[in-house]
Amino acid sequence: SKNSLNVSKKNSFRRFTKLKPDYIIHCAALVNADLCEKKKRLAKENIFNGTKNIIQFAKKNKSKIFYPQSFLIYKSSNKKVDENTLPKPLSVYGKYKLKSEQFLLKSYKNSLIVRMGGLFGGEKIDNNFVGKITQHISKLIKSGIKELEIGDRIWQPTYTDDLAYNSLILLAKKKDGVYNMASIGSCSFFTLTKKIIEYLKLSKKIRIKKNY
Repeated sequence: SKNSLNVSKKNSFRRFTKLKPDYIIHCAALVNADLCEKKKRLAKENIFNGTKNIIQFAKKNKSKIFYPQSFLIYKSSNKKVDENTLPKPLSVYGKYKLKSEQFLLKSYKNSLIVRMGGLFGGEKIDNNFVGKITQHISKLIKSGIKELEIGDRIWQPTYTDDLAYNSLILLAKKKDGVYNMASIGSCSFFTLTKKIIEYLKLSKKIRIKKNY
């Protein structure tokens, strides 16, 4: 847990010297992109320095590192991206996630990086678009606000369980390097939000407007 291991602090790893893991699933990061903009130093400590410490720990134990990567390493665009698309992060969070990936590839070959398209799932603990927009809609309705503007950026809503399962397959096949992973289908944030409203039968309580 976060209380047991702070990856940004080298001393935190001392209590795990006897662990010697075969695999390290490195999910630790300051995942709140807005907070990263406000606290850049904290973002660097958690995301980049934390990754460097994980690599040192992995080298001592010859552990395989699995690094889930964010699609926020790419710039905002409706164009298709693949493993050869040049990342251009527009945020502090994306910047340090990409920097961590590059450092990992350069310094530790026994690693697997999966760049994950718009993941969702987990209901209340979902900190991505679906989780945030459903909570936001709830607050707007409670406040009496009856309209919400949403952009039309194209997105690939990908179920977290599917990402996890496919990542385990890559690990089982002893794959290394970088993979992009997302659902086959795609839609805009606007279309997805409209579907959420329809599914929850909230059309009479709030209207979704496209923000061009």
